[in-house]
Amino acid sequence: MAGRLLLALAALQEAQAVVVDLLTLPRPDNCSLLLDRLEDVLATSVTPLDQEEGALWRVEVRVPRGWDFSTCGTGRVATYRQPVQRPHIRVVEGGGPAYSLQQGGCGRRGLAVVLPLGLLRRPPVEVKEEVSKQWQRYLHGQFSSRGYPGDPMFPEDAEIRVEGNHSRPRSSKQELLCGGQPTIEGDVGAASPRAPIFMYSLPGRTTTQYLLVLDQSAQMASRWSHTRRSLHQFIDLLPAGSLLSVVTAGYRAREVRRQKLIRF
Repeated sequence: MAGRLLLALAALQEAQAVVVDLLTLPRPDNCSLLLDRLEDVLATSVTPLDQEEGALWRVEVRVPRGWDFSTCGTGRVATYRQPVQRPHIRVVEGGGPAYSLQQGGCGRRGLAVVLPLGLLRRPPVEVKEEVSKQWQRYLHGQFSSRGYPGDPMFPEDAEIRVEGNHSRPRSSKQELLCGGQPTIEGDVGAASPRAPIFMYSLPGRTTTQYLLVLDQSAQMASRWSHTRRSLHQFIDLLPAGSLLSVVTAGYRAREVRRQKLIRF
């Protein structure tokens, strides 16, 4: 039993998480309520990324380091993992509907789903339906099948007037860009029967510190020219913002370069 649990946890860590980015949001008045609403919406409107049906999957929520996470719910724990991948969902300030950024064309996964914070204040059923629709478009590279008020290319009316008394049926953005392929509609909560595991992280900018210890004993005399050249090459490759200090060790240790910020 314990072995199977460990294997399941290992598979969960290796599986690609759905990443939700809250990093541009200011500190909310009620962090716990905000995350409760977000979890409720995502649990039934978002599906796993390229995973077997019924497998464990996770949603990683990135929270700004400036938030007091101790107020975000007693059952929630956050780590300090650094972000290593682009978010799939971005929660931003403002209102309006959710929308998917489709930069890849028909049939290609989009850039992200943008979820305005004000949307979470609407009735949960409406929010889940809206997010589920945009998530399917994001995953499958689909576009809107409806027109827009005042848009001459994709109008809201049933027909497009060409000239005079001639007209042709309205073509949606999906039909024009995808050659008439229909959209894939998913039922809210039906695509993934297993609820995700929510994990939280507080990413922030970290500073890497380097301490170099150089051997100045007699045995290093013949190698010192190569060592010095390698030292300069190493320093040139350090990323900006790193901290570097150098200590020499011979008869006694001596700090020849105090900790200094690298600015390249």
